[in-house]
Amino acid sequence: DAMKIPLTAGFPYRISVGLQASHPRNHPLFGVAQVDCTGSCNCMCADAPRSKPGCRFDTLSNTSAVTITTYLNLKVSEADPAVPALAAQAGCPADACVLQVRNAADNLS
Repeated sequence: DAMKIPLTAGFPYRISVGLQASHPRNHPLFGVAQVDCTGSCNCMCADAPRSKPGCRFDTLSNTSAVTITTYLNLKVSEADPAVPALAAQAGCPADACVLQVRNAADNLS
């Protein structure tokens, strides 16, 4: 809703991703989720600096005794699907906007 979340120049679309984070006594605990867009779109967290693509969420940040759902708001822009390799790996058409959620620890290797 443009009245609630003003659109940013260059990012005409929004995607919200709900991530459920459990409380510390409910195992197994997970780590930091990395959310990225590939294919024919680029995205970044609504509150991130312009130079940082994607979005990160620490699922261990919930210190309450209940399970919560946090919504990440991503600003999205169209991209040239000239390099369709990542979309094809995800089994999607080259002109599709593919949203990937993975463990941020995978980026360390």
